[in-house]
Amino acid sequence: MSKLTKALLVAVTLITSAAAFGQEEKNLTTEIELGAIFTSGNTEDENVKYGVVVDWNKGVWDYRFSSDGFRSSKDSVLAAQRLYHVARVEYAFNEDSYVLGRLAYEDDRFSGFDSQSDASVSYGRNLLLNKTNMALSVEVGAGIRRSETVILP
Repeated sequence: MSKLTKALLVAVTLITSAAAFGQEEKNLTTEIELGAIFTSGNTEDENVKYGVVVDWNKGVWDYRFSSDGFRSSKDSVLAAQRLYHVARVEYAFNEDSYVLGRLAYEDDRFSGFDSQSDASVSYGRNLLLNKTNMALSVEVGAGIRRSETVILP
């Protein structure tokens, strides 16, 4: 990687990290993070990480999307790479009970799987609502997972 590219990535990382923010606007909350570490000397290491979370509350509906990723290389050889995305929707019947759906996708080539996907539907119940210093929720549901394994030659 050229020095100019590294310098630009470091500058963007610093600016973005300094401006990493939580924003609340009409029941919409967003969080963004970006980080990078580049070292050189006897070995050259490159590490880049990002994360995004979006929460949107619309009355009895609550939506959440999150995504994070990580990539690491040492001496231009890929050492780790992971992407993870989750989408979740929740509907509150009342203060006590709710139903939620969740979809997730993970691409982690160093885990033994090419990718993993899952989907689930659950019913939840809030049990300790009148306590000021604790909360307890119980969920029961069904889900399915699909995993693609790494096939080595």
